[in-house]
Amino acid sequence: MYRNERKRKLEPYFLILPGLIIFTIFFIIPVATTFIYSFTNYDGFQPKLNFVGLRNYINIFANDKKFWASILNNVKLILCYNTIGLFISVSLAIALNNIRLKSFYRTCFFLPVVMSTVAIGYTWKFMFDPANGIFNSISQLLNLPVLDFLGNYKLALYAVIFVDIWKGQGNNMIILLAGLQSISADIYESARIDGAGTWQQIRYITLPLLKPTISIAILLTTIGCIKAFDLTYVMTQGGPFNTSELMTVRIFNEAFGGSAHYYGYASAESTILFVLVLIVSLIQMKVTGQKEE
Repeated sequence: MYRNERKRKLEPYFLILPGLIIFTIFFIIPVATTFIYSFTNYDGFQPKLNFVGLRNYINIFANDKKFWASILNNVKLILCYNTIGLFISVSLAIALNNIRLKSFYRTCFFLPVVMSTVAIGYTWKFMFDPANGIFNSISQLLNLPVLDFLGNYKLALYAVIFVDIWKGQGNNMIILLAGLQSISADIYESARIDGAGTWQQIRYITLPLLKPTISIAILLTTIGCIKAFDLTYVMTQGGPFNTSELMTVRIFNEAFGGSAHYYGYASAESTILFVLVLIVSLIQMKVTGQKEE
């Protein structure tokens, strides 16, 4: 009987063991290794690690203007996504909440979210091409100046942000739709009886009751923008002249770009990125917990 009781107590631990092993191999060990490398000048080839203390972190905070410029680019992405992108998502969610064929339209707007980012990146890169792209072909027909959207250091980042918003707005739209459907129809019915029009209902009912869902969407979007990599790398690789380089692209270029590989330095940058994501994630957990209470 004692054995059966002991077995029953240990059973939950055996059930979570496979997941714990996978989590340790693919998350705990890489994070710990990256943290250790961040205190070295490891280049990926030398067998022995040479510890340099806090030199990598000091260089990042004191001298690395490109890394801080990449953080500023992430901030621009976050601001654009949480203003223009969120406005589009809220507008689409409200428009698609009560229309005919709403499932069809929702699928159409959500489709870019599940499409291959690499395929989308190359498609839009071709469309932005100054020689053969559709946008500049239209500009030539209208006798407008031809623009190299991805080759112009003033336009490249915003061209990538435009595509990123186009691809990801459907995700926030679905989240906001779920929030809209949780609002009781009786509230709108009472408002209509009191003479409230469509815009008044949106302003005084929909948006105030949608604030908790909007807050969650903003936090999730912020985390996604901090970790954004693939679309920017496919379209510009951080160019021209590092003007569209995000933090993740900067880290990748530092570790794998060019003939020199600064894994130790890139590991320090990755650690800073990890701390930023962790802080935003903790804020998200706190806000979500407060909403549930």
